Amino acid sequence: MNLVAAVALVLAQGRDVDSFAGRVRQLADSYLAAYFERHPDEATLDGVAGGPDDRLPDDSPLALAAWQAREDAWLAELRAIDPAPFGGRPEAVAYGVMRDALEGAIATRVCRHELWNVGHTGNGAIAIITALTSLQPVGTEVARRQTLARWRAIPAYLASEEENQRTGLRLGFSAPRGNVRISLTQLDSLLGTPLERSPLLDPARRDITPAFRVELERVLTTDVLPALRGYRDFLERDYLPRARSAIGVSANPDGAACYRASIRATTGLDLSPDAVRRLGIATVAALEAEMRVIARRSFRTRDVGALLERLRTAAAFTFRSRRAMLDAARGAVLRAKAAMPAWFGRLPRADTRLVRTPSPGRHRSRSLSGISRARERGRMESAGRGRQSPRDLLPEHL
Repeated sequence: MNLVAAVALVLAQGRDVDSFAGRVRQLADSYLAAYFERHPDEATLDGVAGGPDDRLPDDSPLALAAWQAREDAWLAELRAIDPAPFGGRPEAVAYGVMRDALEGAIATRVCRHELWNVGHTGNGAIAIITALTSLQPVGTEVARRQTLARWRAIPAYLASEEENQRTGLRLGFSAPRGNVRISLTQLDSLLGTPLERSPLLDPARRDITPAFRVELERVLTTDVLPALRGYRDFLERDYLPRARSAIGVSANPDGAACYRASIRATTGLDLSPDAVRRLGIATVAALEAEMRVIARRSFRTRDVGALLERLRTAAAFTFRSRRAMLDAARGAVLRAKAAMPAWFGRLPRADTRLVRTPSPGRHRSRSLSGISRARERGRMESAGRGRQSPRDLLPEHL
């Protein structure tokens, strides 16, 4: 082969690599945009600029079928691309994140989460609504219109969720009874809170427009609160008596397959439930062994349980005031910031802020305050890499 031919071949290969890398970028961009359209609550909670802040998720059968068809098409196109030639480039990372997220989502379809997502955390309707209250954008005319549109959509959203959950009961899918009871407790707390102190009115408290507050109060009074009461009555009257008593998902149809698929989606690894259990037992045993060494060395005792109770209750090991607790936390954050450059090559641009949470027992629970975003859908910890999420395709993550 002469030099000219060799150079031409290399250039052609380079164009192919760039072509495939460009297609991966296009796929990742389209998937990320579509994902946040499909999950508008996550766009708001993740602070996506220009996100769809005027709507709620649509888990209706038609919407779900359309989304799954798009997932299948994206994955088929990814599988037709060999990522090896552009390894080490951001496109390779995007390829891996997107493929892992799609394969995990497709694997867990067997779980039929949309039919039994009654829960006080994660993907439950009440958890989603209350998580949005403190992060819903306000302060501009556009943001106020979007807030009102989203709040007006709550009754239809709850009706759709209720219909899915009724279908789930007919097919044998249900949430654990304990989770349903907690959800009822949260709804009672939410409905029992005076409107002026309700977390549902939080967007108006963060805005300075009187007319916006008046309209939001009207929407809450005439539309949202009656819908919440109706959903609460459904849970207590129709759902709770038929909710499963077992905590494990194995009590649902295809529960064992769901559990294994959830391991795959969570860890990226094809592990059996027994393997995860053995790993958990071994990990706990190893941690307890390390704790016994520390207990003997530093506290001259072999009784780890008694030592832990002492550490939890003895005045010498507890904070004497809230200020002392905050000072200790701030000191830990400063030490972490100083150490980060030695451990990470790419540092976060956003700062870390310590924010005091409401005291226990106040008018709303931790889950209703919007401070805690439990968007984990029952994720498990295991060996190997963490579950890839579509939000990992955001530019700051690549």
